[in-house]
Amino acid sequence: MRLSLTIAWPAWLGFNSLGVMIGRVFAGLWYFVIGDPEYSSRIRGGVNCFRLFVSDTEYFLSRECDILMPFDSTNAKAFSDTLSPSGCIIANAKIAEKISAISAPQYSIHHEEKFDNIYFFWVFGKLFLLEKELLLEEIETLFAHKPDVRDANRSILEKAYEEDIPESIRGLFAKTRIMRVGKPKQFTYGNALIAEGAVKAGLNYYAGYPMTPASSLLVECAKHPGVTVLQPEDEIAVANSVLWAHFAGARAMCGTSGGGFALMSEALSFADQAEIWGVFILSSRAGPSTGTPTFTEYADIDFALTPTFGGIRHIVMAPSDGHDAYTLIQHALNHADQFQIPVIFLIDKQLSESYISYDDDFPPVPIDRGKLILDDIPEDSFARYALTSDSLSPRTVPWVKNGDFIATSYEHDTYGATSEDRAMKIRMTEKRFHKTDSLFSESIHGYEIVHPRAKKMFVVAGMTSMVARSFVQQHPEYGLIIIRYLKPFDLRIREEISEVEEFIFLEMNYSGQLKMLFQNEVGYEVLVGKKLNVYSKVDLLPFTLENLDTVKEVDTRDENTKLLISYFKTVRDIPYEISLSQSPENHSCSWKHVLLKQLFSQRWVRSRFRVCRFYWNSLPIPENILSLSHEDEGLHVYLEVYIDRVWRTVDATWDNGLQGVFPIQQWNGKEDTSIAVTPHAILSPEECETIMNPEKDQEVEKKNLAFYEAINRWLVAQRKIL
Repeated sequence: MRLSLTIAWPAWLGFNSLGVMIGRVFAGLWYFVIGDPEYSSRIRGGVNCFRLFVSDTEYFLSRECDILMPFDSTNAKAFSDTLSPSGCIIANAKIAEKISAISAPQYSIHHEEKFDNIYFFWVFGKLFLLEKELLLEEIETLFAHKPDVRDANRSILEKAYEEDIPESIRGLFAKTRIMRVGKPKQFTYGNALIAEGAVKAGLNYYAGYPMTPASSLLVECAKHPGVTVLQPEDEIAVANSVLWAHFAGARAMCGTSGGGFALMSEALSFADQAEIWGVFILSSRAGPSTGTPTFTEYADIDFALTPTFGGIRHIVMAPSDGHDAYTLIQHALNHADQFQIPVIFLIDKQLSESYISYDDDFPPVPIDRGKLILDDIPEDSFARYALTSDSLSPRTVPWVKNGDFIATSYEHDTYGATSEDRAMKIRMTEKRFHKTDSLFSESIHGYEIVHPRAKKMFVVAGMTSMVARSFVQQHPEYGLIIIRYLKPFDLRIREEISEVEEFIFLEMNYSGQLKMLFQNEVGYEVLVGKKLNVYSKVDLLPFTLENLDTVKEVDTRDENTKLLISYFKTVRDIPYEISLSQSPENHSCSWKHVLLKQLFSQRWVRSRFRVCRFYWNSLPIPENILSLSHEDEGLHVYLEVYIDRVWRTVDATWDNGLQGVFPIQQWNGKEDTSIAVTPHAILSPEECETIMNPEKDQEVEKKNLAFYEAINRWLVAQRKIL
C-alpha cells in the first residue's frame, strides 16, 4: 500500500499540527511515514503544505498526491497539478465553490470553518474507517501542554464523530486497508532526533542563534533539563562559546545554516590549532546568501570540507535519514573527543524539518571521551600537546590538579608555548593531519552499498538516500552508494567498486560537489573507463521517485527521444473517457492521439493516425454494462510514428490510473507499443484519414449513449478504488 496526502494552507493558520497528527496515527499503526513540510518565507498568505507519504513496506517520496486537503482556493489551485490520476480534492463547502474549475474529483464538507483542522482530522478518520479513540489519543499527546486547546479540540472531534460523513466521501478509500500491521513507531522530525541522540551521548551544552532550518535545535535541546542552552548575540559568539564550554569539560554542540556558519570560520580555525573542539551542525538550505531560506538544497558540501583558512583537518559527517540523525550525532560527539578536532554534522533542510516514523530501539552507542585525564597529575609532567604514535595527546579539564595548559591560536610546542621553530612546525602539522588515521574500523564505515554487484550505481549523501533506497529496492539492476563520512573519506570503497560501470550522482546542487569529492578521493586511476554522470536538482524540491524513474528511462537516450517519451507519458496519463459529443475538449482515444500527434510534430517527428475495429465485449467491462443497448463493434484510434525509417505503433489510450484494469503502455521512444484493444480489423492509412477528417460532425447515436455514460462512470470508479 502506498498513499500520499497533501494538506495545503496559507501561512499563519498553523495547520502543520494536522499533518503531524495524521502522521502519528499512521506511525502508531507501524506504517513507514515521511512528513515533508514545504512553506514560503512570509508571515501571511502564500503557498504552504505538509505532505505525508505512507507505505506498509518502505519509505518513499513522490510529487503525486492521492488526497489534497486545501484550506484556501490559492493553495487548492497551486497543488492541483500534483494530483495522481486517481487523486481527489476534499475541501470545505466555501472553498469547493471557488475551485469548481479544477478538473479533478472534488468533495465538500459543511462545518464551522473556525475548526477546519479538527473537522478534517475527523474526515481522515472516517475515510479510513479508524476508531475515534485513535484520533483522540493524538489530540491528547500533541496538545498535552495546552490543556484548554486540548479540551476544545477533543470536544469538537467527539461532536464531529457523532455526525455522518457526507455521502460523496463515504467509502472513497474503502479499498485502502489501514490497520495495525506491527509494533507502533514513533514520529518526529530530524532536528528533534538529533537533539535526542546528542543528549543520549552526554550533551550538556548547546548554543545557537536562530537561523532556518537549524532554529528548532535550540527548542529541542532546551527540553532536556541536563542541557545548558545559550542563545548569544550572533554566530561568532555561538562558536566561541562552544569552544569555551568544551575547554571547561562539557560535551558541546551548536547549530546554524550557511550564513551563520560563515561567521564561525575563525573559531573553527582556532579549534584546530588549539585542539579545542565541538560539534558544529550545518543545516543547509537553498542559497547562496539568504537565497530561498525555507527550501532545501545540499550545496554546502564544498563549504563543509574547507570551512576555513590554514588547511585544517576535521571530520565531516552526512547523516542520511532519521536513524542516522539519532545515531551518528552520538558518534560525532565521540569523534570530537577521541580525535580532538571539530566535527561538522552536515544535514539539509529536508532532514532538519521532515518528520519520519521510526522504531525507537536504536542500538546503544557507548560514550567515549578519548584520552581524558580526570585524576591528579604529578607536577610539571603534563604536556598537553605531546607527540604520540597515534597523534592523539592526553587532555584534562580545568579542575584537574597540575593539568592546566596554554591554549593559543599560535603554533606551539608540546606544552602550548608559542613556537616558531621550523622542526616543531612540521611535527605539529603532521600531528594534526594524522589524527583521524584510525577513524574507520569494522564498526565505523564511511559508506553503505546497496546491491554491490550492480553495474550502475547511484551515489548520494544526505536525505536523498531515502528515495534512492526505495527506488533500487524496486529496480535491483541499480545499486546505491550512501556516503556518510565526507571527510576523511573511507577509501576501502575502492575495493568494492571495481566492477561498477557507471556512477550516477544525485546532487541537490548545480556544480556536482559530491561527484568532485568522490572523483578526487577515490582517484582517477580507479575510475578510468567508468561513466560518471550527474543529475543536478536545484528547483527547491527534494528528489522523488518520479525523478529517478526519469533517470532510468532516459539513461541511454538522446534528448529528442527523452522529449518524445515525456510527451507520450503526459498524454497517456490524461484520464481516458468516451466522448459523448463532438466537443473539442474530450479525452477519448481520438482526442488524445490528435494531441500527441501535434506534440510530436513540434519535434519534426512524422506520425499518422491508425484506426481499427474491435468489439466492446472483448474488454474487461462488467456484464451489467455490456447488457445495456449498444452496437458491439467500435472504432479505436491510435498512432503510427516514423522512427528510424520504420512506422512504429504508439498507443497512449489507457491512463496510469487504470492500473490492473487495462494494460498500461510503456514506451521507450523507439519500439512498438501494443494496441489498447484487440482489433479484428485494421483500416488502411487512407481509410483512417477519412475517418479522422469527416466532412461533417458525427453525433453519438442515442442507442449507445447510456452504454458510453455507464462505461465512463465505471472508469472513474476504478480510478478511485485503485
